[in-house]
Amino acid sequence: SQADAIVLANVFVSYRDLYIKGLEAGLGVYNLLDHDNNFYQPYDGGHAPLRDASRQLLLRVGYTVPL
Repeated sequence: SQADAIVLANVFVSYRDLYIKGLEAGLGVYNLLDHDNNFYQPYDGGHAPLRDASRQLLLRVGYTVPL
């Protein structure tokens, strides 16, 4: 059997030097369209497909110390 095709869209936006030189902040979304994504075994092992995570939000903040 075959799996149905899906579209996985990920978006990530980041800003450097946000108010302070060296400060970086980013915001992202994985699986933007919230499709069901399954992992299928490449062989007949008798197990059901494993489900992947649904939509995920990501916030990333970092600071680079100037030398």
